[in-house]
Amino acid sequence: MRVEFFKEQIERLETEYEDKNFKMSKARINQWYNEIKDYNEESFEKAVSTVLKTVSYSPTMADIFKTGYLKKNAIYSKISQEELDSLPY
Repeated sequence: MRVEFFKEQIERLETEYEDKNFKMSKARINQWYNEIKDYNEESFEKAVSTVLKTVSYSPTMADIFKTGYLKKNAIYSKISQEELDSLPY
């Protein structure tokens, strides 16, 4: 998964759950990305959309996985430490 795409999806969650105290620290976003990076973008987008439609509290990574949409890529993407450090959290 591309870092930019991942960030766009996190921004969707932040917009919706800002008043529910959804906050992404640098450590948390690194943890989320490391767990989700090997899944394809379409499945992550579907999972985020489902969470946006069905979760009324500040979501966790488990809520993303519980949607059942995440599908791994055949070829796993890798992110450099520099790209990881460039995340704005």
